[in-house]
Amino acid sequence: MVRRFGGMDGAERSRIKAAMAAAEARTKARFVLTVLPQSDRYTLYPVIWAALAALVAGGVLSWFLPQVSLREGFVVQVAAFLLLSILFEWRPLRPFLAPPVVRRHHASQFAHREFAARILAHPERAGGILFFVSEAERYVELLADAKTHAAAGEAEWNRIVGQFVARMRAGAPVEAMIDAVNACAEVLERHHPN
Repeated sequence: MVRRFGGMDGAERSRIKAAMAAAEARTKARFVLTVLPQSDRYTLYPVIWAALAALVAGGVLSWFLPQVSLREGFVVQVAAFLLLSILFEWRPLRPFLAPPVVRRHHASQFAHREFAARILAHPERAGGILFFVSEAERYVELLADAKTHAAAGEAEWNRIVGQFVARMRAGAPVEAMIDAVNACAEVLERHHPN
């Protein structure tokens, strides 16, 4: 099952869906590929950065132009805050306003919620894998149920994620996803054959 796709065209989506269908046919376990444009809306960070910039603007104004009245300085700060708040609300910019550790944390939390909802909530299946990609955070996580994770081993998961990241850096996102789907399918077929 494929959850979402970023800016891929129909042919690319079809190729990935075909790889997913082939993977699901090879195993009785559940396999989900989730690709998100971003894992969180980061609504607090535009306001924080706009407020900090407005405070700095007021400080700079009072330092270099002491003749400016308090009222004029306040108007400059309010204008700076409003303009920057609007600018920082631009969705592609929002994730970059959050610290990297926060972005990774939000993406990881989203991945674990997806894993719980899409893999663990289906006990009728023999375990499963979630391959999670969050584009804005540049975050990839591969989650497997405890039995599958232990059977395949950490080195196998790291290899799959490493190959995916290398293909993404090489500028081949669709091939990276198809290769990751096939690698995960091999692991599932080995440990949960149909």
